[in-house]
Amino acid sequence: MAKLLFSHVPTSTLPCLLKAIESENAIYLYDPNTLGREIASGVKSFGPTCASSELSGAPGYVYLAEGVSLRLTGAEIARLTAHRLTPEEYAKLRAVHGIFFEIHKDFYNDDGRAIMPHAMAT
Repeated sequence: MAKLLFSHVPTSTLPCLLKAIESENAIYLYDPNTLGREIASGVKSFGPTCASSELSGAPGYVYLAEGVSLRLTGAEIARLTAHRLTPEEYAKLRAVHGIFFEIHKDFYNDDGRAIMPHAMAT
């Protein structure tokens, strides 16, 4: 079965900045700002889950960004994009995937603590 594609990307977005979130029946494309705004307003539902989170084992989605493919829950995607991962989550992702944009040194210190986390809805 083909997956539906939902694009939330302005036409001026550079392809290297695209973020995709894959659920069981759809793929959602975002530029970082739009995804950040949606996450800041509340954890977004991406539909039926399609993968087990590599952090918690809970049902989740596939998060795709330049050079990385992660299996995370909606709440974990929210924390990743808001630079609010716990030190334990940071360490798990870094151990498996190395350093990638979402967890590089401008966002987390060497201990995995967020330097400047973004606001999120509570």
